[in-house]
Order: sequence, then structure tokens, then C-alpha cells
Amino acid sequence: MFEHAHGYRNVYFALLNTRAWPIVRQSLQEILEELIQRECKAEIAKLKTAKSEVPVDLFIHYLTAAFFAVLMWWMDRRSRLTPSQIDEVVRSLVLPTVHAVLG
Repeated sequence: MFEHAHGYRNVYFALLNTRAWPIVRQSLQEILEELIQRECKAEIAKLKTAKSEVPVDLFIHYLTAAFFAVLMWWMDRRSRLTPSQIDEVVRSLVLPTVHAVLG
């Protein structure tokens, strides 16, 4: 995902200050949520059986929001971190929570 975003960063900056940006952003978040839900089926199944207090839809929303927050931070600051480096950063931020929730 970060490789893709890096390749389209000029499109991102072109859209950022337009009226279309809020619609594009919402659409991207919805797409990411669907991707996470589809790609993390095994983990979501664990959450359903782990007797967790965390609702599944909140867990998916959290993962999506965390990923999108890091993506936006990376793009907005025109960070020098490579796509693979920012991927490691997001994993280091999210995986402890995933492990805590799923046990």
C-alpha cells in the first residue's frame, strides 16, 4: 500500500486542497476498511472467539484509522522514509495492540 501511495503522491498533493478531497478521503478509508476486513479474516475470527471486549467493527475501524493516520502523516510531511521503512513503523505501532486484543 505504501509503495502504491508513494507512486501516486503527486495525485494526492493535487487533490489535497480541492473540494473533492473529503470525498476521496472517505472513499479511501472505506476501501481500506474492506481490504483489512478481507485480508485479516483469520485474525477477526480469533477476535470473535477470544471473548474480547472489543467489537469486531471497532477493531477494523481502529486498524484502518491507524493505517490511514500514518499514511497521511507520511505523505503530508513528504517524509524521507521509504515505503518499506514506513511500513515497519506502522507495524511497530499497530501490532502490539493487535496482539493485546487477540491474545
